Amino acid sequence: MSFAGSRFSASLLIIMIVLSAVPMALLTCSAYEDDAASSDIIPMESTISAIKIDGDADLESQATANLWPGNGTDLDPYLINGLTLVANDSGPGLQVQNTTLHLRLQNIVVEDDCLDEYHPLISLYNASGIELWNVVAERDQTTSLQVSVVRNSSVSTCILGPVEFEDSSNITLINNTIDESDGFSLSACEQIMISGNQLDSLGQFYINGCTYVTLTNNIFQTVVQGVALVNSSNITFWSNTFLNCSICVPALAMGEDLFFRTLTAPINNSVNGFPLLFVRDIDLGGGTVPAGTGQILLYNVTNATIIGQYLNGTSNAITAKSCGDITISSNTISWSLYALVIADSYQVSVIGNDLLHCFEGVQSFSSEGLLISGNDMNGSYYFDSYDYIGTGEHGILLYLSWGEVLDNTIASYYYGLRLILADGSEVIDNSLSHTYFGLRAETVIDLTVDNNTFFNGRDCIYISDSSEVLMINNTMSNAEYGCVFYYTDNCEVLSNYFHENTKHGLYIYTGSDDNLIAGNLFSDNSGAGAVFSSSTVQAQDIGLRNRWNSTTGGNEWSDWPGPDANDDGFVDSPYPIGGSANAKDYLPLASAAVRDDDSPPYLTITSPANGTWSDSMNLIITWESGDNETSVVKHYINLDGDGWQNVGLATESEVGTVDGTHIFSVMAVDLAGNSAIRNVTFMVDTTAPVLTVEPLAPYYTDPEVRLNWSVSDAGIGLQRVEMQADIGEWIDVTGNVTYLLTNLTDGQHNITITAYDSLGWNTSVSFDVFVDLEFNHLEIMTPVAGATNVQNVTLTWAAYDWITAVDKVELSVDGQDWFEVTGNSYEITGLGEGDHNLTLRAWDEAGHNATSSVNITIDRTAPTVEILTPFQYQFFNVSDVDLTWQVQDATDVVCSWKVDGGSWNVTTSNSTAVSNLSDGQRTIYLSCRDQAGNYANASVSFKVDAMAPVVVITSPMPGELLNGTELTVTWTVTDVSQVMRSWRLDFWPWHTIGGDTVTLSALTEGNHTIYLSCRDEAGHYANISVMFEIDTTSPTASCVFEGDVWSNSWNVTITLSEEIDPVNYTLLINGEEMGTDNVLQNSLTIAMDAPLQGTSLSVSLTCKDLAGNDALLNWTFTFYPFGLTMNGTVRDAQGEPVQGVIVLLDGAKVGTTDAQGSFSFYAWPGSHQVKLMKEGFKNLTRSVDLQMEGDGFMDDLTLASNEVPEEPATDNGLGIEVFIAIGLGIAGIIGAMLFLRSRKK
Repeated sequence: MSFAGSRFSASLLIIMIVLSAVPMALLTCSAYEDDAASSDIIPMESTISAIKIDGDADLESQATANLWPGNGTDLDPYLINGLTLVANDSGPGLQVQNTTLHLRLQNIVVEDDCLDEYHPLISLYNASGIELWNVVAERDQTTSLQVSVVRNSSVSTCILGPVEFEDSSNITLINNTIDESDGFSLSACEQIMISGNQLDSLGQFYINGCTYVTLTNNIFQTVVQGVALVNSSNITFWSNTFLNCSICVPALAMGEDLFFRTLTAPINNSVNGFPLLFVRDIDLGGGTVPAGTGQILLYNVTNATIIGQYLNGTSNAITAKSCGDITISSNTISWSLYALVIADSYQVSVIGNDLLHCFEGVQSFSSEGLLISGNDMNGSYYFDSYDYIGTGEHGILLYLSWGEVLDNTIASYYYGLRLILADGSEVIDNSLSHTYFGLRAETVIDLTVDNNTFFNGRDCIYISDSSEVLMINNTMSNAEYGCVFYYTDNCEVLSNYFHENTKHGLYIYTGSDDNLIAGNLFSDNSGAGAVFSSSTVQAQDIGLRNRWNSTTGGNEWSDWPGPDANDDGFVDSPYPIGGSANAKDYLPLASAAVRDDDSPPYLTITSPANGTWSDSMNLIITWESGDNETSVVKHYINLDGDGWQNVGLATESEVGTVDGTHIFSVMAVDLAGNSAIRNVTFMVDTTAPVLTVEPLAPYYTDPEVRLNWSVSDAGIGLQRVEMQADIGEWIDVTGNVTYLLTNLTDGQHNITITAYDSLGWNTSVSFDVFVDLEFNHLEIMTPVAGATNVQNVTLTWAAYDWITAVDKVELSVDGQDWFEVTGNSYEITGLGEGDHNLTLRAWDEAGHNATSSVNITIDRTAPTVEILTPFQYQFFNVSDVDLTWQVQDATDVVCSWKVDGGSWNVTTSNSTAVSNLSDGQRTIYLSCRDQAGNYANASVSFKVDAMAPVVVITSPMPGELLNGTELTVTWTVTDVSQVMRSWRLDFWPWHTIGGDTVTLSALTEGNHTIYLSCRDEAGHYANISVMFEIDTTSPTASCVFEGDVWSNSWNVTITLSEEIDPVNYTLLINGEEMGTDNVLQNSLTIAMDAPLQGTSLSVSLTCKDLAGNDALLNWTFTFYPFGLTMNGTVRDAQGEPVQGVIVLLDGAKVGTTDAQGSFSFYAWPGSHQVKLMKEGFKNLTRSVDLQMEGDGFMDDLTLASNEVPEEPATDNGLGIEVFIAIGLGIAGIIGAMLFLRSRKK
């Protein structure tokens, strides 16, 4: 495989020698080196919650307080070493902002203790000169290191989670490890060096809006979205290793020519062990890119062929941007995020490729003349199955592109084929399956869709906002919708096959008008059966003027096959289309089977069998029918000659009858009108036997009872008679009309007699037989046995017999004579204290009796009770008290006690511990009850003081800032007893006071503390203190201006000696009020957006500090209107003038040298730093001091050139002829490397 023409071979060897020499030059320019550098983590010395540094003054203050070594210079930065920090919901573990002093943080571990507010573990903002070395800040998802508006800083040998850089410059990231996290983000940054880092298992590595970014010697492993590049320029990839990922240029960046124009990505980068190939600006003359590449990027390349490549695990396998006459054939691309991307290109052929498990298959943007043919695409990303619907995004996407899509196999994509603004394209002979959308066309004119097969998904074809589409000879099956038109007009749908789609074969939506649908076969869509139903209509139309047939015929419908009585080939009635358009297919096509059918259908009545009996007036009759040539379309039924009734395709019917004999007839009619009739005869019996039992006596006193009955059946005949007594076993008494019951017990007995006929109809008679052999129940309810204290005893009882009534009840007291009592109660009077016996006797009407008795004791004397401890009005300084008492009674006594209005506590002992009493006057109540119900009560009151006094200082408030020398201190004291109060100021002597206020005078400036100590009668103490500050000094301030006061951007900054009220101040600049939104702690910065008028600047500030001290501050500045002129001439080492040198004054660009190497600009008097920069030369920095006496001329401005040492050329065996065809000249390569080296230095 070589390019046409041998002239490329000689140049290739020279380029390979130059390319192989460049890595050595880069390696000589390392970033920060340290003798202690190591990949091992040094143990932390101590753990603190967090470090927050805001401004240089704060850094200096904390360095002094914490003994951090260093002085904040470049050569001796402040050093924070060997700490473990903790990030939590309050903020990051390490936060540095608004600093310019140099700071090095090394051997730091930042732990993640965030629960709700996920702050970054480390935050760097608006700072410069920051070095992170050997720092561990690991986290999976939210940001671990956040860097914004940071300059001249480095991150080295760190272990990190997700990293974000924004609006930063001159940053180096060297030898870091970032793994198993959301990834790395670089936004709006410049002059970034990323070298020697290990990046593993990241979600993304995102570079957006950046310039001059160099990535060298990094290892990118399994970065899901690859190294994504958007809106960026001057990006250099050098000697990087990509594993299971690659460089990724997303679709949104495909229009960025500047990115490709300024991209440097030589073959010393590898993707999955193979070289990364970036070819730019060349006509290869039909040459072939050799096999064995890991990723291919083409920009402005013509007449090239990519064939036989095996690209696996790339983020962006093949990209062709601004190319023409490109053939991509017989390649295998697997497990790629973007398999093949074509943009702004023409005449590109993609033929016979295998794209397996790729999230995006073929994407084309703003291209024309495409041929995509014979490719096999499987989007089942991470699933080795063609049945997984919609895992990938696009099989093929044509956006603002047109061409031919032929004979491709596409499976398992959300969009199998998507066309957007792809006018004039053709989609022919493709097979698409298991997609959400098989074909999705949006805003397309003149589209041909011919002979394609769509299977399984939601919509086989969905066309919106389009017109002039020809759909012909396609198969759409096993989806929800076969085809959907949405706001699509003037299309033709011809000779397609719509089969077994669960909703509709074709759905024409609102705004889709003037379309023709003819010659299609609609089969079994929307659940349609052999017979039409309005609930399963196969097509839907809610558009206007759509035609469902041409003059030569309409469509064939599986649920509308006939009849065709006149044999004209059309069904005799129109097919109704669903939807509000009320459309119809006026010439639906009939099948040939209808025309040729002249045989009757077959018909069999399956139930009931002929001559059988039924026990129901409502009978289910079933039958089976069919037709050998067409199909049965309806059935008719007839009961007892009452007339034929149409039951459609039902194969059963429920009929209502009466007792007797009946004849039922069924007639089946097929699609051609042929019929068959069958009959069945059956009998109905729904009447049960008649059973009568002779009357019984009200009750019997004998255990034997005789039963008599009669029974008969008028229908099918009596089968058997059974009898049951008291849910016992059933006794067969068939043929008998009498039965003797024996061994009956006292009580009620239930008897059931049941008679059955041969169909199971039965009659049951249930009745009760009552037998009385004894008195059943007598029970004394009250009084219960035991003691009672009542004067009169009320005797109550329950007496009853199950069969006969109670005849009489008699009572005997203490064995005396019986006397009759009535009802269910009797009051006994005159009983004295002591034991008594009460006996009852009851009789029933049958002469049976029963007795019941109870023994009671009369006790009317209450117990005596005395509380022993505590004593009345006793004082306690604890919350626990022992309660003891003594009680006397003739019977057992139960006692209850409670405290104040609390709940009662029951006890059987004579003591208890009462715990956790609250302070104050307490009363314990005691109540004792004997067995007869007699009560005795006692109580005792005492006082509890177990708590210290509650003391609250109400003025001043903690930390209150005051501007007077006199202060009244007030407080409140709460306690149940008398309290003694003592106070002192700071560490002066204590004073005793009787009230709750004291006035302090002659207070000095600074912090003071008032102490208060209180003691109650129980000896409990309460101590409290509050600190306040006296400030009677007004604030002072200094004022400076920054920038060119005659420009549209300059600042006035006022630095105050202390914080001021951020709302109540007035700031005037040249008499104009500046508002009150400029305060940042103790500093005010006012951004001016217009030049100074005149030569004088007056600044006036009226303010109060936080203590309320007033201050009026004024400053006046005078300016020279035009500054002083600085000029000079820049020359190279040979003394020749150098054109195009960038001139920086104090870091800001002020000009560029002309053809004579000269420059000139204005500057203020004072000290400045001038820096000269140009690619290919070393930077030159000069310090100058401008005086008022005259202009400043800079001499001896000589730039030294960068030199690149030559290295022996090496041949890596990767198709030398291909890379010479890239067209990079030797001088261009050397220039790019010299530029890289100058940036490194």
